[in-house]
Amino acid sequence: MKAMFFTLVALFFVLGGGYSQETVTMDDELLKVSRENPIELTKKGNKVFVEIPDEASLSGERYFLDALEEWGYWEIVSEKSEAHFIIVFSIDKKAMLDKTASVVFKTLEDKEFKKSKPYRASTNAFNGYNAFRAAAIKIVDKYFKKEFK
Repeated sequence: MKAMFFTLVALFFVLGGGYSQETVTMDDELLKVSRENPIELTKKGNKVFVEIPDEASLSGERYFLDALEEWGYWEIVSEKSEAHFIIVFSIDKKAMLDKTASVVFKTLEDKEFKKSKPYRASTNAFNGYNAFRAAAIKIVDKYFKKEFK
């Protein structure tokens, strides 16, 4: 199949100041699925890029990636250009010892197509006094494993 490439240029803020450009190239087939039926991008074995939007979420990133990897449903990639779709993992830490995790699914064109409800976890002895870890694991166990079988 002759591939016609679509180039997406996204600007994003880099911690510490400044902006950067990232170019993602998509072939025709991926672009068509992305626009017509994006939930198909999440099928088992596909590649996912995990985006961390802020510093609070960064504290739970490693736990989230470990839980996703252990589950093994998707292949986690380190480059957005290698992915079929994007998961934006967010942790809200406004409550004193509680953390709330949620995810948003996006196409490589940055279009949101699915999101989870928030999953709350508290700091306690059962999670090693680490609510970031508990929230990250909880969203994989309670949302991903039930939503994607």
